[in-house]
Amino acid sequence: MIAVDDIGWFGARAVTDVAALNRREIDLAGDVQTMPEAAEILTEAVGRPIAFAQTPIEQVRQYSKEMALMLEWFEHVGYGADIAGLEREFGRVLTELPDWAHRSARPNGKTQGEIA
Repeated sequence: MIAVDDIGWFGARAVTDVAALNRREIDLAGDVQTMPEAAEILTEAVGRPIAFAQTPIEQVRQYSKEMALMLEWFEHVGYGADIAGLEREFGRVLTELPDWAHRSARPNGKTQGEIA
């Protein structure tokens, strides 16, 4: 998982520090959570239940073989970014899901217009 702000920061860094980053592949992530864990974090942040419901892989495959392959790869192999290494190398504390959720959540899951 990676916050949009963190992606933007790395994108800007790639433009401003071309010599150091040219031709590098950097795996980005700010947090690692399972989908049930993410649902719990979001539930707590927005103050209403958020449920994770996994779609059966064969149903996904009927829609998109490529999507099914990707989800199976996530399930069996997984994506592994070295978050601590990124933070050390770039001197930036990356955003974890609970921090992002609490910063982004609206009271009772409502938009600002609904609150007024």
